[in-house]
Amino acid sequence: MPQKTLITSMNHFLNLPDELCARIFQYLHPIKDRLPRLALVCSKWQKILAFTPSLWRRLHIRSGMNLMWYNAIIVRIFLTYGHFVEELSWTTGLKVYEDAFESLPLLTNLKHLKLPIVWNKSVVETVSGLENLEVIYINGGFELTDDDILLLARSCPKLKKVAVNSCWRISAKSVQEFLELCKNLENFKLKVNVGLPLQDYRSDTAMLQGEMLIRSLATSARAETISSLNVNFVSVEMNELWSVVTNLTRLRKLVVSNCETLHGIRLRSASLKSITLYNLWSVLFVSVCAPNLNKMRVENGLESSEHVEVFAANLNSFYIDGSGVVRTLTILSKTLLKFCICNCAAIDRRSLFRCLADNPSLKKLTIGDVGHEDICLDSVHFQSLKNLVLMEDFACRSLNVRCKSLRTLYLAEEAELPSLNRILLVADHLQQISLTSIPFLHNLTIQCQELENLEVNICNDNRLVLDSLVVQATRRIGVLRLFDCRIGAVIVSTPAVGSIVFYRCHVTDYALQMTLGSCCNLQHFSLEKSYGFDQVIIPESTTLNYLNLYGCKNTRKVIIDYHALRGINLSMCKDANLRIQGKRINLHPEHFPQETSIILPDRPLRWTHDAIPKTCIDIV
Repeated sequence: MPQKTLITSMNHFLNLPDELCARIFQYLHPIKDRLPRLALVCSKWQKILAFTPSLWRRLHIRSGMNLMWYNAIIVRIFLTYGHFVEELSWTTGLKVYEDAFESLPLLTNLKHLKLPIVWNKSVVETVSGLENLEVIYINGGFELTDDDILLLARSCPKLKKVAVNSCWRISAKSVQEFLELCKNLENFKLKVNVGLPLQDYRSDTAMLQGEMLIRSLATSARAETISSLNVNFVSVEMNELWSVVTNLTRLRKLVVSNCETLHGIRLRSASLKSITLYNLWSVLFVSVCAPNLNKMRVENGLESSEHVEVFAANLNSFYIDGSGVVRTLTILSKTLLKFCICNCAAIDRRSLFRCLADNPSLKKLTIGDVGHEDICLDSVHFQSLKNLVLMEDFACRSLNVRCKSLRTLYLAEEAELPSLNRILLVADHLQQISLTSIPFLHNLTIQCQELENLEVNICNDNRLVLDSLVVQATRRIGVLRLFDCRIGAVIVSTPAVGSIVFYRCHVTDYALQMTLGSCCNLQHFSLEKSYGFDQVIIPESTTLNYLNLYGCKNTRKVIIDYHALRGINLSMCKDANLRIQGKRINLHPEHFPQETSIILPDRPLRWTHDAIPKTCIDIV
């Protein structure tokens, strides 16, 4: 750009109103984009930065930043614009440098503070000068004492939301006094003994203090402020936990783990939204009645629990790892959308299907081991099911799904199912069927109105022996892709198909002719790098636009009785003889029909798997 034009453009920008410049600056991240450096450009920008509080109101130091590089920017913001900062947080695990920490008292209007450090007396004394603080997150470890937390309460009278995490030295008495001193407190989150190092000699005292703290909550006068409670390594019994949860009338989230003396869980709460249970080895049963509960997880470690029942009208998501012992499961909800069940080899079949039938709103089912060799999912139990996910511990030999509403079926990430060998799917409109790692799948049958995408053995180099593949669609099929399969019998019955791809598959002449004979209206048929056949015959009754024989080195004959073929890829098919409507065609562009494009054997050009393929160069 010429110098004169550059100066003119800069002058136009400098002539913009201050409010518009400030609005433009708001699109920049104060730290990552080094916003303070704009003050060096001109006095106008320096004035805008100094008199626009919204530019500095929220500072979030996130992962991905080179904090050593940006630390000077952070300190500069604190020194120059610190009185504007109202919200300051570091992502958990990031380092807080000393000079940035020592500059915190300059943030006189700070309301929200989250420091990923262990709080101690020095931290409390530094923060105690911030009288406008309303939200703080405290992680005390063994460093924070009763005196420290009470000093914080006296110094910050405006506190509204406090999260106390892993403060292993504070006592029940100090917590009660803290709640009494914070008159404006609305939301108190308490995590008892989370992350407690059991090898530390002080852990026994911490567990005793935690037990006393939990018991004190059952009679606390400020119990209505507690919204989240995490109980870990605490000697608590069923009736004590019942009393605590009953007294906490605004409790939204409850996590219970590693409580050896807990032999059963019975909860009733009108406020709970989320419950998580794990590593409760002595618990014999779980019974929850919470009408407003949205999410519940029963994770691994409940090794004695045989019965689980949940009565929650607004439950949306439920996860259970049965630890191999759960026998009966009851869930009553009007809004259950997601249900995940795994490691439940001992579950009673009638109990499982009764539970499923009681929740007709279910849309996503993630299923693992349910202790049966075959499983049938039908529209009686699944009236709204759209997504079916098979987990790694899914142990059934046969899967039979007859749900009109089903849209997708796939495997959980990194799952491999060695036991499954038969699949039958009956649905109306199937969008995505992805069977990536089922090494012993022998029979696959799909009946539907429409099938958009079927993938078998994708991303798996192991050979799959597929004895039979039957796909029947009354309207259309989009894409069928089979990788590294030994294909026996194939039947594809539908009015129209976008593309069928057999990639590196062993296909017999019989299976090949079955595919072409049963599918009359096919856009693209790809046999890339497949083998097991020596001739390809395209009957006159087949409407085929593109034929891909890339890498089919054993192909000797290609006979095409159909006259309107648009393209054929014979790359690397050096011994192939081509006949079109009874006439042998010389594989040279000059002798080939003008309406048909051809890729000759000596050209390393591949086709994509689209219905109308695109050409790309093989770099191998």
